[in-house]
Amino acid sequence: MKKTKTPVLYLGDTSLDTAASYLAGVMTHFNIGFDYIASDEAADQVLLDEAEYRLIILSDYPAPNLTMSQVERIVARVGGGAGLLMIGGWDSFQGSGGSYSGTAIEEVLPVWISPADDRMNCSFPCLVHKLEEHPVLADLPFGEPPCIGGYNRVSPKNC
Repeated sequence: MKKTKTPVLYLGDTSLDTAASYLAGVMTHFNIGFDYIASDEAADQVLLDEAEYRLIILSDYPAPNLTMSQVERIVARVGGGAGLLMIGGWDSFQGSGGSYSGTAIEEVLPVWISPADDRMNCSFPCLVHKLEEHPVLADLPFGEPPCIGGYNRVSPKNC
């Protein structure tokens, strides 16, 4: 893994050769620099301590890969204005191996995480339909809607 000054730290999604290739490709297309750590690798303490990330993405990245010190550093970054995005998967939220329920990471997310397995798998892919315009979705290609094979069941916090 190379260390660079980038605005995004992307942790998870197996590897850049497989599941992570989609999100990595989107960020590359829009010239968004990122550092990447695969889901089976422990987070790099140097990156969390030295880089000033504006966004941290956890996508299928299990909580046990983070030390308590790293979790505290992520929470401090979010408290200081950095964004935190958790994208669903088996090792996100609680999942079969995410294990984020009851952690400090859950405290800074806008949702409550179930303490039990929260995966909702679909028997066939679901098409995502955009209901409202939003700047986050503005340039995404909804001409051919994306499909998902499941999601994580969470409860919104009253913010």
